[in-house]
Amino acid sequence: FSDADTGRAIMNSLDLNETLSDVEASINHASRSPLPLFIIGFCWGGGVAFRAAQRFSTSGTTVFYGTKLGNYLEDELLGPALLHFGKTDPLTPPELVEKIGERFPSAEIHTYGCGHAFANHHRQTYDEESSHLAIQRTIDFINRHLGDQGTST
Repeated sequence: FSDADTGRAIMNSLDLNETLSDVEASINHASRSPLPLFIIGFCWGGGVAFRAAQRFSTSGTTVFYGTKLGNYLEDELLGPALLHFGKTDPLTPPELVEKIGERFPSAEIHTYGCGHAFANHHRQTYDEESSHLAIQRTIDFINRHLGDQGTST
């Protein structure tokens, strides 16, 4: 967080398909366990998690204010999804959140009266109340879907 420009440059240099290959390898490795598998992603990782939820079967996916989601509206979600958005997040404006809700009616979507990265306690945009609520909702989501799909494939 001390050098956001470098971090952003690294993020933007990554190829989504290569990144998803890494996610797939992780899912394949984790699927050796009989335990359910959930993906959780924040910011850019939230976008990656959302895209992974369209390519790989897991027990569920949680996205915290995922970026680039507007690029991923064509493919279906392959499992349960929980999405958290800040109402004042310029990266996921209300119009996009509404579009996501219309496109993916099975997704559980929550909005909070805050901005981007509201669950990141290292950022000035951190909102403790919204963060705690989103985390509790994530725990509840995981508990609800523990037995739904078993392990990933």
